[in-house]
Amino acid sequence: MPAHQSKFFSPATALLGRLRLSRKFFLILLVFIIPLAYMSWGVVADKQRQVLFHETQLSGLQRLDDTSSILANLVRLRDLGYASALGFQSSFDEPDAKAEIEQRIKQLATADSNSSRQQLEEVMHLWQELNTGSGEALQSHSLGFQLSLAIHQYRQRLAENYQLLLGTDLASYQLSHVAVDSLAYTVDVTSALRGLGSGIIARGHYTPESFIKISYYAGELDSNLDELARAFAIIGHSHPHLLQRSEQVLSAVRTYLEQTQSRVIEPDAFEISAARHALSGRDVLQSLMRLQQETVATLKQRLEQQIQNQTWQMYEVVGISAAIILLVMYLFSGFYYSMKQGIQQINGTLANIARGNLEQRAEVHSRDEIHTIAENLNHTAGQLTELVKIAYSRQQEGAP
Repeated sequence: MPAHQSKFFSPATALLGRLRLSRKFFLILLVFIIPLAYMSWGVVADKQRQVLFHETQLSGLQRLDDTSSILANLVRLRDLGYASALGFQSSFDEPDAKAEIEQRIKQLATADSNSSRQQLEEVMHLWQELNTGSGEALQSHSLGFQLSLAIHQYRQRLAENYQLLLGTDLASYQLSHVAVDSLAYTVDVTSALRGLGSGIIARGHYTPESFIKISYYAGELDSNLDELARAFAIIGHSHPHLLQRSEQVLSAVRTYLEQTQSRVIEPDAFEISAARHALSGRDVLQSLMRLQQETVATLKQRLEQQIQNQTWQMYEVVGISAAIILLVMYLFSGFYYSMKQGIQQINGTLANIARGNLEQRAEVHSRDEIHTIAENLNHTAGQLTELVKIAYSRQQEGAP
């Protein structure tokens, strides 16, 4: 070995030269396995964090679904109050809607975290005030509007607490935002559609208030449709099926809005069947809610797929790392016992030769340097035996 290489390896040579063979192998094995185990543990821990992150998002998405029912029923109650103020009698069952909202709010209260407690208390306070109020239509409508805003704020805090507005990749990040925000837009569009429906029916006995109501809801609907369109355009490249569905649904809603503006708001006379128009509005409304459900379902499916992928990757890392460690330990053990057996054979042969047994030979079956040393030892023992025989025969003959 060149001198510069000898100097370079001299610290390692000095260290290993002080250790027995078994300790040398144990030290080298530890130096190899510990970093591998540490890196594997780091990868597994990262996968576990990602799985926990997506499970938290799934849980938060379920909580947001619970608030959707509250908003939907609240919008119906609000529009029922407005329709009553316009003199329209609805077949909607108000006690059922109130019971549904009451039940959902209680469910949220039992499972709510401290970080969103303030927003939930505001929701509960406004609901109690609305539920026990005088029943005056405009006052109920005002309280319902405040409660809707409070629920939107509560939903936003839930989205932050459950990390729904984050993502491990751009597609998940964008889809999460659309799934959370589009529900708010959808509820607002729903409110506008219901407002149009009740206002159009009320226009059968026209009042200035009903005309103002129709104009207001038409403007609100147009604005929220733009928000929905922008939201779904964001995820069009990663989820083209959602973009296509949104374009179909929003096109139907815009057609409904154009019909309303051309036949109801602008003309001097009422030129549309109120019942038929209300039925069309209901169909459009149902298609909007189905679009929102598809969006949430897509996000759930993506989160579940990511959980499954991360879990499998975690198992793969554990399995591959364990297999590598076991294989390395097995090979190191074979290497150690191969060297140990060869060295024991050589030591035993040397000890017998030292005691005078020149016929003893080392039996090493490997093909490495230990085998070469054993062959040289056996050859040396053979040469010694020949020399001893020659010396003994000459001694018998009296030769010098």
